[in-house]
Amino acid sequence: MRERLVLILLILVALAYAVGAAFWTVHDQLSRQPLLEEKLRERDVQYVTWLFADTQPSRSGIPDEGAADAPLVLIAVLDPTDEASKVFFDEVLPTIREEFIVPRAARLYLRMPLSREEYDGRTERFLYNQAAFCVRALAPSKVLSFVERSIGEAPERLAAIAQEEGVRRDAFEECVEGSPSDGLLEDVARTEQNMLHLGQRIYVGFDFGTMRAIDGIPAVTQLRRALRYYQMRLGE
Repeated sequence: MRERLVLILLILVALAYAVGAAFWTVHDQLSRQPLLEEKLRERDVQYVTWLFADTQPSRSGIPDEGAADAPLVLIAVLDPTDEASKVFFDEVLPTIREEFIVPRAARLYLRMPLSREEYDGRTERFLYNQAAFCVRALAPSKVLSFVERSIGEAPERLAAIAQEEGVRRDAFEECVEGSPSDGLLEDVARTEQNMLHLGQRIYVGFDFGTMRAIDGIPAVTQLRRALRYYQMRLGE
């Protein structure tokens, strides 16, 4: 009888520890992720499930370049405040565009990291990210060229660059100065989950399954090999 009571007590202690650990995990997530707190208040079960189950950048939405039904997915996580990102546009994207995007073999999504601290502090990285989201909303086909031209430029130049890309300046400035885009909150959540890190990273894969992550800006040959590997898996 005594041994049974001890066993029951141990089980209760273990359960209490598990509940406490779960509570502090959720508490920690809430303290770092404003979007998660909002979604929990709204009882958005689908979002909460997505956040904890997904370990890859989002592959949903309209591609920033390429056909929406292209079988291969290429996600470029680029920091617009770091001039190293320009290497992707200058040395990698032209070849990948010619060999995979134009032939409708791959589609490209642009993602930009943003920490909770940068979001709250409205830092320079926040401003660049907000500007990119505004261009995507006002002129979706111009977001890649806008980000490329913005790298290394002063924040004061962003409105002029957007205008040169064909975006109405008044609409752009109103958007940038308005409420933060919902996409920024999503990027904050994914950055905190380490799905997007504060630097450059390229993901290659399909609409399903785990994608391959390449840290930094890869050479064209390395990215070409990764894309062809996935083409072989598709039997193309």
